[in-house]
Amino acid sequence: MEYSDDIFQLVKSLTKQEKSYFKKFATVFTDEESSNYLKYFDEIVNQISKDTEYDEEKIRTMNFSGKFLKNLSYHMNYLYSMILSSLTLYHRNKKNYFSLSDQISQISLLLEKSLFEQAKKIIIKAKKNAYDAESFLDLIKILNLEKKIINLTPGLDEFVKKNKATSDEMFYALDIIQNNNEFHILYNKLGAMNRQSDTGFARKEEVSKLFENLNNSELMKDEANAKSFHSRFMYKNIKMNYYLNLNDYESANKYSEEIVNLMEVNLGKGDGYMYKYLISLNNLLTTQIRTKKFDASEKTVVKMREAELKFSGIITTREKVFLFYSISVLMISKYIESCKFDKLKSFNTEVLKDFDKYEFKITLQQRIILYYFLGLSNFINSDFTGCIKWMGKIINSEKSTFSEDYQSHSRILYLLSYYELKYFDSLEYILKSTYHFLSKRKRVYKFENIILKYLRKSFRIKTEKELYKMFDEMKFDLKKIVNDPFEKNAFDTFNILYWLESKLKKIPVTDVIINEHAKEAVWHLSS
Repeated sequence: MEYSDDIFQLVKSLTKQEKSYFKKFATVFTDEESSNYLKYFDEIVNQISKDTEYDEEKIRTMNFSGKFLKNLSYHMNYLYSMILSSLTLYHRNKKNYFSLSDQISQISLLLEKSLFEQAKKIIIKAKKNAYDAESFLDLIKILNLEKKIINLTPGLDEFVKKNKATSDEMFYALDIIQNNNEFHILYNKLGAMNRQSDTGFARKEEVSKLFENLNNSELMKDEANAKSFHSRFMYKNIKMNYYLNLNDYESANKYSEEIVNLMEVNLGKGDGYMYKYLISLNNLLTTQIRTKKFDASEKTVVKMREAELKFSGIITTREKVFLFYSISVLMISKYIESCKFDKLKSFNTEVLKDFDKYEFKITLQQRIILYYFLGLSNFINSDFTGCIKWMGKIINSEKSTFSEDYQSHSRILYLLSYYELKYFDSLEYILKSTYHFLSKRKRVYKFENIILKYLRKSFRIKTEKELYKMFDEMKFDLKKIVNDPFEKNAFDTFNILYWLESKLKKIPVTDVIINEHAKEAVWHLSS
């Protein structure tokens, strides 16, 4: 297997501390080959520091001892494995973490040596760790080892008593595993349903019915059916997503708060805890913005910003990248929702300080969404050149079915920005390109159909009077679907009605947003 790109990307991901630990790890080997591996490793680090691609030709010009270069492919694979081994040890030592798998191995070794009393001591510790972590598969392995010691019990009564206690524990563990598995089936269905709408909301009746069926399933009728931390986490997340699908943001916010509280009282429990916790904070902040709980959202933002420092011992690069993405998108959303347009502009500048560091570590799906929100913030603040830059990044990204709604709306904002800048020479091409993209979509809803209708009509527009008449008609048609449960979420990413209103009244789009939000506030007070 050729590892050149893999090893280059792996070394690139290492922190300064991880690189230093690897070099100490490698020096444990005192033979001639180990100095070759260190020299090879240092050259990869050197290439990365110069921001170049992996250059094997340069490596082959270096002076290695023995037949190292003749078997470079083998040594490349071996170095890759060495780095992974050092990372495993580094993070285990760093977290002061003695894994259950290690304890299970130690129990087995002690049993083989007939050191039963020593094995019993580790069994007690391992069982406690398994219960604390809710690692019930490991618990079953430990109980099976414990049975080997019980089989040596001489007295009949004691033998029967201990076997019954162990069997009861095993039945309990199996029951929890079964319960978790049943919730996992529901949770996986939720994941599949969310992937049918990349904005996170159902835009088709059949998808909405799937959410309804999921919520009405027997397990979801009572939270008491969730028998462990993991199953309660899944139960609450399914509930939260169900209410998001109904646009019931208050109920979704309630469950978001409960999920974060659940995570915080079960600190560090289970595999992937840190990432799940950060996603839970992300969901809480999302629902707080939706319900305009801006004061409460400040506390959530603080928790997210402090997570990297607070959990410095366990937070991974992947989780740091997610934090950057999540905070960037949600703070832009928050400043738009709260009409803090000056803060929106300054926050954009803040995001760009670390943008190069994170841009291509973010998944393509999330990158498209981040580009979109950066472009949207430029558009709202009338920086149409900036909007074109970010939307252009989406348009020129590799072809993907990810975030299709954002891809569609990016092309609409791209087109509007060309219009605002009066780039009339290019406008006809952009019009046709936007029309072509939207018409080729597999899923075209009422919102997109209205946009397509007026894009077709715009090809025949000759005068400014005709154009403004078309804007008025388009606004009328769009307003008819704004409360459609399967269409109103199309206005979430950017409400094009605000832009149409700004053109018809000849005022900045920020003024329209402020006026509309003021109307909403008055309506809420009077209702």
